[in-house]
Amino acid sequence: MEEYKGYEIRYCSSMIAYEVVYMGRGSNHSSLRGVFTDKRTARKFIDKYVEGKEAEDGEKLQHSGSKQIHRRTNNRRKPTNDS
Repeated sequence: MEEYKGYEIRYCSSMIAYEVVYMGRGSNHSSLRGVFTDKRTARKFIDKYVEGKEAEDGEKLQHSGSKQIHRRTNNRRKPTNDS
């Protein structure tokens, strides 16, 4: 058993292969299900999935919120000090 980036790479005793198990809550992504011939291949799949997930999360953070909300916040009147 090997821990790698929040995933566990386990030896599958019924086959001469390895399986990837997510260590957190939830289930594995479909690209990480099934069995892999060796640990190196399993690590490559994990790396590819994690890279894609980070890029996707970054995009969502930059473009979060509706256009209407952004317009409202950008068009707010600034208080004046006219007395």
